[in-house]
Amino acid sequence: MHGAAQDGLSQKGEGTGHASYYYSFTRLKTEGVLQTSEGAFEVEGISWMDHEFSSSQLTESQVGWDWFSVQLANNYELMLYRMRHKDGSIDPYSSGTLVRPDGTSLHLRREDVQVQTHGQWQSPKSGAVYPQRWTIRIPTVDLTLSLEPVLAEQELVTDNSTRVTYWEGSVSVRGSMQGQATAGVGYVELTGYVQRINFCIPAPVCLLPGEHHNVHDSGPAGPLKPRPGVALPPQFPEVSATVPRSTLPSATSALRSPGTRLPSGPERAAAPG
Repeated sequence: MHGAAQDGLSQKGEGTGHASYYYSFTRLKTEGVLQTSEGAFEVEGISWMDHEFSSSQLTESQVGWDWFSVQLANNYELMLYRMRHKDGSIDPYSSGTLVRPDGTSLHLRREDVQVQTHGQWQSPKSGAVYPQRWTIRIPTVDLTLSLEPVLAEQELVTDNSTRVTYWEGSVSVRGSMQGQATAGVGYVELTGYVQRINFCIPAPVCLLPGEHHNVHDSGPAGPLKPRPGVALPPQFPEVSATVPRSTLPSATSALRSPGTRLPSGPERAAAPG
């Protein structure tokens, strides 16, 4: 459970409502069958699942975010996000979570984390320039990590769906923690480098308050609806919910009540995705 109080309420900017509910399953045993043109292959591994939902937009000064997730060989995991302003500065409400091997976690404030960028890559498709290599330092736990994309060209141009262009992809990780070398794998998401992120997509279609679910897992938890009086474009048929809405707390009411907690037990288990 992310957030300063570790209750899932993750503040994203100054003011009431600029927040989300956010939780992660950072080390899930995964197995299945991969279907390819060359046949079916049994696969197994370790997965990371995020679920984040909100009823708010970015603040007026924010354009996007840099988001990092890391799984280390020493069984620590790291989630970190940096909300970026129009002038390139990082929002004070940027934060993260370090998950220990025993499942307990440490909330990381912006001032707890140092992020340095070492390179750039320009997309031949969009022309956007994205940062490409990073050093992350967390002095309080003596952690230093170097992240590098597995390949540079991992930009997503979603003209036929959300119409948002952003970079999202796999990175390799190496570094040290408390004097011991470690390595791992990670995933990075970079938004707002082509256009300011706006959750009304495309122009005549908006995700209405209480129905926006920004997820890093398998899909939305509420239908896209047009603004009143505007027909839904044919390329955007209504998206059916993948979970019953009753299994999710109302984002609008929850964000008005900071003490509200996410569902627990079986109800919570039904919410992801």
